[in-house]
Amino acid sequence: MYLYVGQNSIYGAYIGNEILTEGVNPFVPPTPPSDSSSLLWLWILLGCLLLVAIGGGVFFMYKKRAEKPNNVKAKYDNLVDD
Repeated sequence: MYLYVGQNSIYGAYIGNEILTEGVNPFVPPTPPSDSSSLLWLWILLGCLLLVAIGGGVFFMYKKRAEKPNNVKAKYDNLVDD
């Protein structure tokens, strides 16, 4: 089996003898990191800890309110004569 230019292709996308212009260099060297250390990681950590503390407080308040009727009932059970 032989392959012929422009004859064995599924799509007729033969460009021909065209010369393309030189574009932007895709292999640009990366910029060196700055010497100053960033404290972004600290702010993210403090934000996460704050969210966990708020979530824990809300959960604790929810559990306290949910079990309050049980505690009140148990506290006054001994006052009722059967």
